[in-house]
Amino acid sequence: MDDAEEALVFRHENQGAASWGVLLDSLQDDDPTVFIRPDLADKSAERWEGWLERLSLCFVEIALSESAQADGEVCDRPAAGRRKPSTACAT
Repeated sequence: MDDAEEALVFRHENQGAASWGVLLDSLQDDDPTVFIRPDLADKSAERWEGWLERLSLCFVEIALSESAQADGEVCDRPAAGRRKPSTACAT
């Protein structure tokens, strides 16, 4: 939960520049809207701002962005021009 007790926070940017969460009054929704709150020098200017319309879409975005930034290979890929059965990907 955030310090102002407005949102259930589930993600923090690794340098503390922003947090993502779901507003507490929408926790009962099936797929609630996700909000982002930037960490500003002027704390009184910080506000929860709309990020993505659905939590499920946000989780897809997290998986894609984190795998794109991962060190090393995330899947066992065949050499160019060769095909082989797919194998499990590791994150």
